[in-house]
Amino acid sequence: IGNEEANKRIEQIKIKSILLEVNTEIAEMAAGIAYGKKVPMADSIIYATALENNLSLITLDNDFRGLPNAIVLD
Repeated sequence: IGNEEANKRIEQIKIKSILLEVNTEIAEMAAGIAYGKKVPMADSIIYATALENNLSLITLDNDFRGLPNAIVLD
C-alpha cells in the first residue's frame, strides 16, 4: 500500500483505540521485563504499559504466554 493509504489506516486505528503514553516508569519496567523474561523490547513496552495502568493484556501473541495479567487467545 502507498503512504496515503497507510496514513488513513493509522488514523482509523487511532480513532478506534485508547492511546496511552509511555513514561519513564513504563520504560524502566519494560527494560526489566525484556531482560528478565526474555521478551522482545516492543512487547515488553506493551506489557509494561498494561501493568502500569492496571490492565489485562489480551493478545494473540505467544510472546506473552505465561506472563501474569496476559491472556493469550488461541
